[in-house]
Amino acid sequence: MIELLGVGMRGADGQWLFRRLCAHIDSPALVVVAGPSRDAREALLDIVAGRRIADEGRAWIDRIPVMAETRRRIRRRVADIGLAELARPRWRWSSLLRRSATLPPDEAVRAFIASVVAHGRRPVILRDLDRVLTPPDVVSLGQHLRGVARALRCSILLGVSDVTLLREAADEVLVIGGARFATARAELQLVG
Repeated sequence: MIELLGVGMRGADGQWLFRRLCAHIDSPALVVVAGPSRDAREALLDIVAGRRIADEGRAWIDRIPVMAETRRRIRRRVADIGLAELARPRWRWSSLLRRSATLPPDEAVRAFIASVVAHGRRPVILRDLDRVLTPPDVVSLGQHLRGVARALRCSILLGVSDVTLLREAADEVLVIGGARFATARAELQLVG
């Protein structure tokens, strides 16, 4: 379970990246975090991963409040995966990824996610999907990950710049920025 109550984060320049974000995400769920600002997407995913503490509001991951005293505990529970970093040899999950290196990119990510979740890391955060995979692979992976989230009873958060790639597969959509739409299966949270 992920709960965000009035969460806000400032950028390096002191300006708000987003403010007053409220969301309650029960497992299992496929959640898309989208918007034109990579900094805003990354900041929100950092809060969920326990990397950063919100500048305003409160966040809980599996009923653990995200605060200085609990960040290490949360980081041990969450699989926070920057897909652009997967090729780095020192990266902590690189041995799991090497086992699936001979597969096509979307199949490799699927096998990799299954391995990470099997190691007990939940929720799973995937960053930069649309920077690493082609649009058809992102769509295919999104549909697959929705089933994975249900089968393994975990939440999977996907960070993308273009929400149209994943809006049909998503259980929930958090759009940070100016886009305005919702789908029948997805609850839209518009954050300015």
